[in-house]
Amino acid sequence: MAEFLCPRLDLARDLASPPAVPRPIIGGHFIERNLNIVSGQPGSYKTIFMLEILSAIALGRPAFGLYPVEEGRVVFLTGDDPTEVVIDRLLMLNAEDVDGKRVLDPAVKRKLAANIDVRALNQVVTLRNRDVMKFMIDVTGGSTMTVLDPLRHFIGEADENKAHEIYAQLAPLRQLAEDLPCAMVVIHHSKKESGGASAGNKLNDYRGSGALRGLSRAQLIIERLNHGIDPPRIGVVGENRYGKEPPALQLEIHMINNVLRWVQPEMAEAVLGVIKMAGKPITTAEILTNFGDPPSTIRAIIYRLRDRGLIQADKVGSAVAWTITTRIDTAIAAVQKHSTRAQRKRTESL
Repeated sequence: MAEFLCPRLDLARDLASPPAVPRPIIGGHFIERNLNIVSGQPGSYKTIFMLEILSAIALGRPAFGLYPVEEGRVVFLTGDDPTEVVIDRLLMLNAEDVDGKRVLDPAVKRKLAANIDVRALNQVVTLRNRDVMKFMIDVTGGSTMTVLDPLRHFIGEADENKAHEIYAQLAPLRQLAEDLPCAMVVIHHSKKESGGASAGNKLNDYRGSGALRGLSRAQLIIERLNHGIDPPRIGVVGENRYGKEPPALQLEIHMINNVLRWVQPEMAEAVLGVIKMAGKPITTAEILTNFGDPPSTIRAIIYRLRDRGLIQADKVGSAVAWTITTRIDTAIAAVQKHSTRAQRKRTESL
């Protein structure tokens, strides 16, 4: 076999000085120098999810308020959304709610402009085209992460359901990720969950799954968990071939005055618990002292709890203070009554 097709490893060199294993960039997900696949059905917030990660890298802030990242340059190539939609989403993710208005800090604006390269495709392209790959090299060189959204706009007339066609299209992209190096991320719409032996294994539910899983060394599935219910909640599961399995994640999407905040479901319960335990009206500033999370995130949770009728605002001097509504007290009392009755029955049966 020709040496260029199957080069021999220099074990004497590599065993003495092992090459660095590619590392995950964020929370065990997204492997550098590799092709990464993000999959989910339409309406699962895949693009918003990835724009949050790109924003976090561009600004050097924790992604979702959870995962520290190093600041770097990122690229977003979109074939689905016009540029005005992408800009609006970046504002949603990075602006602050100031007196009911969306305000972007000038320093944040400068960093986003310097570190995020957004390109909107005006036609379907094929990654097997030499001019397209030259463009990819020019645009993605020096980036920490490059995102292609969605897959179908980058594979020409190839059929997503045919593994050999997908392999031919994405193999050059994986090689590019290894050579640059960067985390190359492809977003695509998954098929409906399969039946038979693979039912319930969402990581198998890819179009062209054999090629996608064979070429990529990290996969991520994003799923909407509560269709038709506000706030939207998504579940994220993944796997990678380096190290331990990344942790699963659940996030709620809270919108206040067109500003988006990511909230872990248990965080809302924790804020509600702080207000309940206070036993008296408690101000927003006092609530914030109980959490290390960004104030904007906690405020978003407070407003969402208010909108759901779980807490109410009272005036304490010039400040706004919060108390549990009778709706919560009634619910807690009902649960306690049910628990006491069930305990009595268990005792009587002994």
